[in-house]
Amino acid sequence: MSARRNQRQQILNMLIAARGGEVPSYELAKCALQYCARISELRAQGFRITSRTERHAGVVHGFFRLEMGMRVQPAGSSSPQMTTKPKAKSATVSDLREPTLFDLGTPPHRDLG
Repeated sequence: MSARRNQRQQILNMLIAARGGEVPSYELAKCALQYCARISELRAQGFRITSRTERHAGVVHGFFRLEMGMRVQPAGSSSPQMTTKPKAKSATVSDLREPTLFDLGTPPHRDLG
């Protein structure tokens, strides 16, 4: 078993053990310093993992949570699984900004559902 796969499995086990609760990023870093890459790989496999951050005294603390319920269909997979529609991204300030010299006339993609 490769180190990546092992780290990915350890992170998945930690998220499952939290039973829908949040796992702080410093806990994930104990098994994989590149935990964001492993989270990304798990998301690509179809796991719905949400994240949030808090700021305390100027320090940012991150948390991850495995969404319980239906699993999202992984890209390129043809296996019959229950799928959910991803939430539409809400418009941000950067979506509404004036074009700059480097935009090259291509409007930013906005998925409105």
